[in-house]
Amino acid sequence: VRIFRQTLIRLMSFLHGAALEEIKRDSEVSYGVLDVWGLDKKCIEILKENKNLYGFDRVQVLLHLIQNLMTAGFHSKILSIDAPILSRVYQTLSRGMVNFLNAEKITDTMFPFPFAQLCAIFILFHTLFTPFFIVSLITNKTFATIGTIVPVFGICCLNFTAEEIEMPYGDDPNDLPLEEMQKSFNSGLLMLLRETSDHVPQVPLSRRKPWAELFQSVVEEEEVSQGGCCGQRCGRQSRNTVHPGHPGRSPGKHFEDKVLGHNTSYRSDDLALLSRRSISRKQQQQQGLAPDDVVVQTGP
Repeated sequence: VRIFRQTLIRLMSFLHGAALEEIKRDSEVSYGVLDVWGLDKKCIEILKENKNLYGFDRVQVLLHLIQNLMTAGFHSKILSIDAPILSRVYQTLSRGMVNFLNAEKITDTMFPFPFAQLCAIFILFHTLFTPFFIVSLITNKTFATIGTIVPVFGICCLNFTAEEIEMPYGDDPNDLPLEEMQKSFNSGLLMLLRETSDHVPQVPLSRRKPWAELFQSVVEEEEVSQGGCCGQRCGRQSRNTVHPGHPGRSPGKHFEDKVLGHNTSYRSDDLALLSRRSISRKQQQQQGLAPDDVVVQTGP
């Protein structure tokens, strides 16, 4: 299992870095990969041969290697999970490949060159002829200057913004932080190698609490957050007592209605009765009970 994890995180880190490098072309920035030289020599030779000799897409080659690793781990019982669950992993990988191809379209499909030239010519005409139209309409020099600068400046800003949006993968300050994405992805992979990553959380017997006590603590927190409650003293009050912080409503009633999903009148102060209810609202409606009726199973 440890060898499988060590191999998987290296391939996944390499896959993520190769995908970022593919969509961010003409860039000298190299993305950090988790110890790619730790792979076996045959794997490194395959990657070099497919990229340099045959010109295959490195992302697709790495994806195929990861799928081979997972399939071999499944047959060797390293991945002791059912096939439908494992198929979700393959679907996630294929979905990531689809998103990568969509991101690559932005890099490969540039804005039409004739349309870009036409926009540049129109902006030039707008810059040259706007002052003449403004002067013919406005005689005041100050307002004429403002009326000329504002529209020309706005059109140029829109054009520059469109150029930035056209290619979000680059080294400019307004581009996507691809290096930070790679670092964050590597950090998530390293977390899987820690021994504590397989820890199964549990509650010790000494710290387990009954349902009524947990419910009471949540009710008290809700009352305090609603304002004006005074801790356990308010929680012990009768549910028919109107609380000053909630005009017309008894303590805990607002939270009970939210949890149970309907409006009912509770005339008992014992929270244990809530845990012994055996008929839900839907069953009450089927049996023709009124909304205010409370059916309680008094047995243990």
